[in-house]
Amino acid sequence: METIKTKISVGSDRHLSLQLPQDLPPGDYEVLVVLSPKTTQKPEKKYPLLGLPIALDDDFDEPMPELWEALEE
Repeated sequence: METIKTKISVGSDRHLSLQLPQDLPPGDYEVLVVLSPKTTQKPEKKYPLLGLPIALDDDFDEPMPELWEALEE
């Protein structure tokens, strides 16, 4: 079994014509046609936070003794 994947455009006559590979021997074959609508989704951003402003709280670098106490328990 061989799988061939290609893109097509459907015309008003609704006929499908395709060129098969030259190394495919003549003979009888079973063909399966799967129609999958072309999606028009925007590509997913790789870095969704890129360009957003960064804001740190005023107490960002102050010690947090309650965390050290939790680690001792």
